[in-house]
Amino acid sequence: MAITRVQGNARGVANSGNSVSITMSSAPTQGNVLVLTFGLSEGSNYPTNKVSNITQSGVSWSLVVAKTISGQMDGEIWLGTVGANASPNITVNLDSAIEVGAVADVCEYSGVAIVDKTASANGSDHNPKTGTTETTTQAEELWIGCISTYGTQTNPENGFTLLDGAQYGNYMSLGFLEKIVSATGQAQSGVITNDIWTDWSGCIATFNASSPSPPTFDYIQLYTEGSGKKLRYRARAFGSETAYEQVMGTAQEQTYIVCNSTAQAHAQNKHFISLFNGSGSGKKLVIKDIRWKNAQLAAITNPTAIQIDIKRITAQGSGGTSLTPQKLDSANTNVPAQITALEAPTTAPTEDVALIPLYANQEEVQVASEWAHTLLPLFGRGTRKSQCQQIVLREGEGITIKEISAEGSPAGASSFQIIFTLE
Repeated sequence: MAITRVQGNARGVANSGNSVSITMSSAPTQGNVLVLTFGLSEGSNYPTNKVSNITQSGVSWSLVVAKTISGQMDGEIWLGTVGANASPNITVNLDSAIEVGAVADVCEYSGVAIVDKTASANGSDHNPKTGTTETTTQAEELWIGCISTYGTQTNPENGFTLLDGAQYGNYMSLGFLEKIVSATGQAQSGVITNDIWTDWSGCIATFNASSPSPPTFDYIQLYTEGSGKKLRYRARAFGSETAYEQVMGTAQEQTYIVCNSTAQAHAQNKHFISLFNGSGSGKKLVIKDIRWKNAQLAAITNPTAIQIDIKRITAQGSGGTSLTPQKLDSANTNVPAQITALEAPTTAPTEDVALIPLYANQEEVQVASEWAHTLLPLFGRGTRKSQCQQIVLREGEGITIKEISAEGSPAGASSFQIIFTLE
């Protein structure tokens, strides 16, 4: 996963008291990390003063590396792991009161995992250094350097970006040095200062990039006509830079399911059969055919038409007769219990959009006739016959066959058959 600076640097300063406060421009995101550098200038006779802890709601902080010189200058790097509901407000707490000045800088990063290498150094000259780490273990890393000294800092070395370095008061400056790398190496940087006071302390830490997210797979399934065999085209991508494609075949048979209703009397708003894929099935249903299997109409008068719709539903109804979807091949996968079918439910399912409206006229349905007809001629039964995308029912989706209106007075009954596959 690529390392990215999300925000920062945010800066906090203080010349008295026992803490330094920082307010980030926005609350950090869960799963990201914060890297904080801290610098402290003290009088020559003052005891060594360091950060005791850092407090921030939703963030867990730990010290990575620190360096002092003669109790006068302290430099530290801290790492914060961002959890849920993190606050943008940070308090850096010290062991004792600030005598001269303290500065803290913080940045938020995504794609950063754990600490790899650290180093530190101190000295008294106009070319402060961070120290030099051992060779890093991973190519993609974030390198952060910290330099605490008196005067303004300039000219960062070795390709680092200097995000701070401005003098605070007359006796304190903090360098936040950043470099995102793509090759292993020994991390080290430095700056130039021109103050008459020359003591400095420096440190550096490297952080591994987090592992890339598992690749996602998109499948397009093609079925060999009449055989039930699958041919899958698979595409996957790592990040946005590299994609791999391949084709693989399997001998797995499709699981075909049939669901039949018995003849139900015609009536306005009658749900002849409703099929629903409930939550937790782990399957999607692909509708292969819907057949108006048995139309027994005694009369259609005044005028001469009825409307029956295939509608999507978002919840199954209740009552009526429970139907058991049957496998066409007994050796195939069992139908999950979450997949249910009802005949003439007394409490209607929750309807969504109408997918296919059907109108039947007297000249098309003869008196007292019995016939079977597919209601999905465009959708076909196999890829080569299909002229349109097939109806797919994912978890929480279903279909119902409903008589919408009865223009005239149809008497008699109809039954329906739904054929689908489990994917």
